[in-house]
Amino acid sequence: MDMRRLSSALVKIQESIEIRREIYGDRHPRLAKCLYLKAEILFKNNQIESSQNHVEQVIQSYYHIINSPYYCQIIILSYHYFTLLL
Repeated sequence: MDMRRLSSALVKIQESIEIRREIYGDRHPRLAKCLYLKAEILFKNNQIESSQNHVEQVIQSYYHIINSPYYCQIIILSYHYFTLLL
């Protein structure tokens, strides 16, 4: 994916995050999904540290939503999986 498409995707996903935060608040599965997608885009754009920060936000969000550390482990493993694919 070229840099222009990644930049465009980041803008769109950030808009989606802001809208979902306004509608649902900070702890909702739909917001967490957008944060995870942003983490993937950031990773593909070689912004590893920022990507990891977004994954941590996803983990915190899901943990508070379902109060399950096991589900959070699944998120962590899936993040490691997509990092290995690149």
